[in-house]
Amino acid sequence: MEFGFDAEDEAFRRTAREWLTAHPVGEPVVRQDWERELGRGGWIGLGWAEDGYGNRRASLTQQVVWAEEYARSRAPARSGHIGEKLLAPTLIAHGTPEQKARFLPPVARGEELWCQGY
Repeated sequence: MEFGFDAEDEAFRRTAREWLTAHPVGEPVVRQDWERELGRGGWIGLGWAEDGYGNRRASLTQQVVWAEEYARSRAPARSGHIGEKLLAPTLIAHGTPEQKARFLPPVARGEELWCQGY
């Protein structure tokens, strides 16, 4: 199987690279600011099954492109990944409209961080 990117994916790559280049991240103490900056750019929630919460939709290959460009730019480890990758998909699949309206927009904006206890 050969894997490749189509023209739409490469256009997405250019958009991601330009945005990451124009928005350098600071020291670790400003990571919450970085999460908010990602949110303002619409870069949180790329893989969500629904949009309209401040996120932008991206195909699976575009999500791979984003991960490549994020790593290439040496951006920091994300602090908002629990809300984005665990909470949001669960709410989208099983939450009420009220729960989605309350919790998803602040996650997409990088304003609320979630954690998981073990």
